[in-house]
Amino acid sequence: MRKSYAVTSQQPLLLVVYATLIISLFNTDNFSKSRSYGHDFIPDESASFLSFANQLKTESELVQNNLANGNIDLAKEHAIRAIELLNSTDPVNNATWKDEIAERNQRVANELVRSVSSLENKTMPSSQSEQQH
Repeated sequence: MRKSYAVTSQQPLLLVVYATLIISLFNTDNFSKSRSYGHDFIPDESASFLSFANQLKTESELVQNNLANGNIDLAKEHAIRAIELLNSTDPVNNATWKDEIAERNQRVANELVRSVSSLENKTMPSSQSEQQH
């Protein structure tokens, strides 16, 4: 027995809907317009401090890694960058990071300054560091 397929009144309507959908999806006008999505982040104190802390940590680790690999010159450059970071200005409060930290906890600020200075001292040739003591 052979099945016969009758054309219902809905089939031509579905074909028109599918054709319209396909044409609208592949419309060249959709591809010619550039769209960009983005977000503007407003700097705040917490985000700036986290950025500073991560940069300081990275510079400190680079000093240690370069010292371990015997690259004294590069270690010294990273130690100098760490000192510059500590003395750089917080863009939100317009004060140095050292002063910002000292405002909250003077002991932590003093320890941080000692640690960063120690990094620089480790990168000096032994004859220079002995003359300073």
